[in-house]
Amino acid sequence: MIADSSDRFTAHALIGGLPISGFNRLTADLMRVRARGGTIGGIEVTMTANDDRATGRVDMEYDGLELELLKEDGSGEKRRFMSGLVNTVVRSHNLRSDPDFQHGDFTILRRKDRFVFNYLWAGLREGMIISVLPGAVESVRQMDKAAKRK
Repeated sequence: MIADSSDRFTAHALIGGLPISGFNRLTADLMRVRARGGTIGGIEVTMTANDDRATGRVDMEYDGLELELLKEDGSGEKRRFMSGLVNTVVRSHNLRSDPDFQHGDFTILRRKDRFVFNYLWAGLREGMIISVLPGAVESVRQMDKAAKRK
């Protein structure tokens, strides 16, 4: 809506089944996460946003997921300790047919020095992380910060 003074917009996207290599192209460079195994059945993201903040939900269906965290130096090498730690808390499957299907609900602030695509990507990324690591996201982030300080 051009006349909307709040700059509010809604985005909805569906991504069909992906091979793990497709998931890795989405995550490896921007999140420094690579899947070692599993299948992605599909991803659905809905986001409502304005110039300051966005809320939304990511439904990601997957099975047999195993992750590795990559070093920040761009070498593509695995961070062995952190990868092992993450896989102890990662949900290896998240199927719509399961009664405990996990949605990745998110709220993010907009970085106004970035384009709108970055805003959409940040929401998708946040929802995917919450879907894969429900209840453990903050713990993993704290461990990562502690590891960076060493």
